[in-house]
Amino acid sequence: MIQETPAMTAQRDFSQLLNKVQYQHEQFIITDAGKPIAALVDMVLFEKIARFVVTENKVEATEKATAKMTALREWLATLPNVPSVSLESLDREELYR
Repeated sequence: MIQETPAMTAQRDFSQLLNKVQYQHEQFIITDAGKPIAALVDMVLFEKIARFVVTENKVEATEKATAKMTALREWLATLPNVPSVSLESLDREELYR
């Protein structure tokens, strides 16, 4: 069960809260003026959250990269076809005109 505790209380009772988190696997939301500002959780839960965030960020980055590549391919498809010429067939003077 997640418990709420005001920041001043958390500051005063910090070692007790740490013991509850570490040994009883309790979780605390620390509030300031009734608004949540932080969470105090054990490392097992934190590592799960961190792995989830990393995975989500990788998925989001992959989706963004895919969208960019799709947009680039669509833009390239709108360009007129320019016949390709092998560089060997051009001489140096033609290249720098």
